Amino acid sequence: EQQEQQNNTTSTVSCITLSLLEIVDEDELRDLLAPTTTTTNDTLRIRHPDHKGAVVYNLTQVPIDSIHDLENVIKQAFLSPSAIRSSQREGCRGHIFATIELLQSDSLG
Repeated sequence: EQQEQQNNTTSTVSCITLSLLEIVDEDELRDLLAPTTTTTNDTLRIRHPDHKGAVVYNLTQVPIDSIHDLENVIKQAFLSPSAIRSSQREGCRGHIFATIELLQSDSLG
């Protein structure tokens, strides 16, 4: 009976991802985690599929394995050419939205 209980135990598998979206001057969308060769303003779209909030389609999601990964990804994003240009523009009003998504699933062990 005990062996049967051990075989039916579940373990939780987790996946954490990070997305960083910059909205510049209220009309320009920038994916701060996209590869530098990608122009993202044309591909990013904000949609309201329900009345609970907005969704940004085609936004890069980077897997995060540790706090160290999280720190490195954020540092890289703020040192990207796009972020540096935004900070140097006079009168530029920008907002950055971070989304941390945690997906969990149970698997039988």
